[in-house]
Amino acid sequence: MIVTGTANDRVEYHIAVFDLVMDSRAVWGGAVIGLSYGAVRGGVIGCAGGTVIFPGLGTATGCVGGAVFGGALGIIEGAAAGVASSLLRTCFR
Repeated sequence: MIVTGTANDRVEYHIAVFDLVMDSRAVWGGAVIGLSYGAVRGGVIGCAGGTVIFPGLGTATGCVGGAVFGGALGIIEGAAAGVASSLLRTCFR
């Protein structure tokens, strides 16, 4: 694995065998968007009087509990989507 940085602080991880590139900016961007979307989604469900259920994390009721659990799951989903999109973008060059 080769790690390179550019002038605008963009870090790329090159996987030498397949020449795949994982862009850290895309991963962090996906995580932030996932956090925001997940927190809003969980908060809306919690405020509507529902119970937010997340496998592995448990259940939460209320606006704040739903937002916290939604944000936690959203950041994981967003980071995973960022990694997948970076690798898929460079896979078929």
